[in-house]
Amino acid sequence: MKKNVNLGNSRGGNGNAFTLVELLVVIAIIGVLIALLLPAVQAAREAARRMSCTNNLKQLSLGCHMHHDVHNCLPAYGLPFSGTTSSSGGPNWLQLILPFIEQQAITDIIEGGGKSASVDGTVDWAAGTGKVSSWADNYRPWKAKFSARLCPSDANNNQPPLNEFSHGTGNYRACLGDRCSDYVNMVAAAYKSAFRGAFILAERRNFSALIDGTSNTFLLSEALVVPASGDRDIRRNVAYGGAGATMTPTYCMSAADPNEPTRIRTTNGWLAITSKGHRWNCSEYPFAPFHSILPPNSPSCILWGNSPINNIIASVSSDHSGGANHSCADGSITFVSNTVNAGDPSHTVSVATSVGESPYGVYGAMGSINGGESKSL
Repeated sequence: MKKNVNLGNSRGGNGNAFTLVELLVVIAIIGVLIALLLPAVQAAREAARRMSCTNNLKQLSLGCHMHHDVHNCLPAYGLPFSGTTSSSGGPNWLQLILPFIEQQAITDIIEGGGKSASVDGTVDWAAGTGKVSSWADNYRPWKAKFSARLCPSDANNNQPPLNEFSHGTGNYRACLGDRCSDYVNMVAAAYKSAFRGAFILAERRNFSALIDGTSNTFLLSEALVVPASGDRDIRRNVAYGGAGATMTPTYCMSAADPNEPTRIRTTNGWLAITSKGHRWNCSEYPFAPFHSILPPNSPSCILWGNSPINNIIASVSSDHSGGANHSCADGSITFVSNTVNAGDPSHTVSVATSVGESPYGVYGAMGSINGGESKSL
């Protein structure tokens, strides 16, 4: 009897196999799905990081409130180095609230006054007090790690030491307001009226001084850290200005390279100072303050020693899309856009007056404690 032989179908011996074309189509579909999914995953991760940054700002703001509860005042922006008029090298606001953000152990070591090189490395801060300079790179408290000072969106905030004068990075900044006058002489009576933020050097304001209201006055914000390898990114570095210049927002914005707008230029007297964010405990300008003058993610600029007045503009910055987180003196957190109204960019930052509406628009109004403006974000 003749038997029928099943030779299979046109695909070969296995009727369940895929053709090459079908396999390529499936791979293409998977690739498209992955391409669609990755941005959503990245957006979700950034949303979580931004929420964590918000929580850090909330914790630090509550630490300032607890300091106020105990001492009837906010912490000073910073303490002068060795009792001089300069802010350089002294402890900043964050060091002063350590006991109120669950970092009492660090404060205990600092106040213990150890002299051993394995503990301190130096005892040259404030002669006669036994304190340690804020740049002592082998002093254990300065190298201590705690997440409340680091924004998780900043990939550079856990960098190794930048040089022998740095140790631990930090992202969060205290508001000095909308004006600045001679940064070298911040504690001189003639210049104090220029600082009308919630914080001031060598003095402590209480909430009653915030005449515009705690919900209308900035307390803290954030700034990106420059990588140890160096970077000319205008958000991560400080631009050093030319001799004889007058500091205005317009002048500071000119620090951006016209050919690379996100980079600090190296022409027209501008230089990039590689140090921003690398000494979390120090009150010097690259490490601790911000001014409500230029919008978030604008350049930060300094005129130092080679100009009529040593002015700065310390701008906030972040890797959050479109702006940066800020806290207000009532403890609330608000996100401020890069496009916030910042008023008159031609106005000189060194005009020393303690009253009147801020020349820097809504953003300046939120930084001042007594402008009397009706503006709000």
